[in-house]
Amino acid sequence: MEYSYKIIKKEKVCEILLTKLPQKPGIAANIFSVFAKENINIILIHHNYTGQEGGDASVFVAREDSGKAYEFIMKEKDKIGLMSVDRNESLVFLSISSVQFDKAQMLGLEVFRALCNENIPLHILSIAGENVNIVIPENNVNSALNSLERYLGEPIISTV
Repeated sequence: MEYSYKIIKKEKVCEILLTKLPQKPGIAANIFSVFAKENINIILIHHNYTGQEGGDASVFVAREDSGKAYEFIMKEKDKIGLMSVDRNESLVFLSISSVQFDKAQMLGLEVFRALCNENIPLHILSIAGENVNIVIPENNVNSALNSLERYLGEPIISTV
């Protein structure tokens, strides 16, 4: 049987939250170039512009890279001009693929509904191409998958 939805990536991640990231050209490039030099793979980035004083950014990295990434950011915090740096290491990144490209937005809506109706905290939901990417607490993964299957009306198979 061909299923409409597949989990194509499931990875334990760490969110490094950068508070009041200055809105200056080159700041993000400096951070990301050092991550690259340190061989730290960035899985997902979310930036929230909060006005003149800057914005907040969440950088999601593989959990095994979290210590190295956090250590680097803490060392550069004052130089970058960050107000604070926090991290959350108990998260999971899931990428759900819709077999049909034009159904990804509807899938994103259904994923949002399914998780909200089960009171599952949602850190990030993004749609890229035919994929819906979410970051949720690790202890909610099984509940989230069960809820998604109920809302979508079919099993979600895993290719990972």
